[in-house]
Amino acid sequence: MIKRILLFIVLSVVFFTMVFSIAAILRSPSFRVKEVIVEGNLQPENQIQLTTLISPFAQKNLFRVQLNSLQSAIQQLPWVSEAEVKRIWPDKIVINLVDQMPIVAWNTDQVLNVYGEILPKEAFSQAQVTVLPQFFGDDDSSIKMLDYYQQMNRILQSLNVKVKTLRLTEDQTWQVELDNGIILYLGDEQILTRLQRFVRVYPNVVSTHKKQPYSIDLRYAHGMAVRW
Repeated sequence: MIKRILLFIVLSVVFFTMVFSIAAILRSPSFRVKEVIVEGNLQPENQIQLTTLISPFAQKNLFRVQLNSLQSAIQQLPWVSEAEVKRIWPDKIVINLVDQMPIVAWNTDQVLNVYGEILPKEAFSQAQVTVLPQFFGDDDSSIKMLDYYQQMNRILQSLNVKVKTLRLTEDQTWQVELDNGIILYLGDEQILTRLQRFVRVYPNVVSTHKKQPYSIDLRYAHGMAVRW
């Protein structure tokens, strides 16, 4: 009986010692966050936004920082694709960022990432946005247009041209402007088949004229209309 009491006392002492030690660590200024390290390709225009977001966490005790909350808040930023936050003993937080990658300018003030997700244009630098191909369409057509864009560029490879501007109208007709300035009218059906027909006949079209076409209408079943 005495042994059990002694064991209980010892265990109680150990338990409360641990509790008070943990409480002391959580209150101790020695474990305040002194450095936040950001790893990844952080654009200068996004530094202020990130700094504002993490500053409330920067002066906390290292062990009081809620990593999941901080990570979730960072991932809500429109220019962040993925974020990982971790503690580094004794006074550091490391944030690993993966940027969103805009690949297409979408309508007037947005961009698309590689998944066809629509993001605000202002989340990215002017240098990033100005070199992008331009899409115009309804928001629910972004993934479809991105898929067609990739297929179109593969078809156009043999001509050494790419899609510069892609339009999908409300009545589902497609219009393409190539990076050499030619406009193609593809209609609302057999889009890729019509584009393949253009690739086959285009060398013969330009070989008989010194001037490059302004536009080519491919909506005809067995031909095309060329505007010079």
